[in-house]
Amino acid sequence: MLARRGPYLRPHVDSLYCDVLNMKGLAVRLDELGLRDVVRDIRSRVERAVADFTDEAGQPVVEQPGVLTCVLAPRALHSTGRIPA
Repeated sequence: MLARRGPYLRPHVDSLYCDVLNMKGLAVRLDELGLRDVVRDIRSRVERAVADFTDEAGQPVVEQPGVLTCVLAPRALHSTGRIPA
């Protein structure tokens, strides 16, 4: 089970968050080894990736499902037997 970091986050957003944290940890370790150029490159890539998926306030950008999806998706899952009635 993935930890939820907000009411609207989905597993792919959680995965992105974990990937960013892993990349930041790698950057710290590389800095300790004296690889500053590599660290700068990794940090700039991380910042660009984070900027692509966050708004100005630093919150993840996640699209909300439409009304039709919210109504029909549970019924479709019930009809396939994936969610018990």
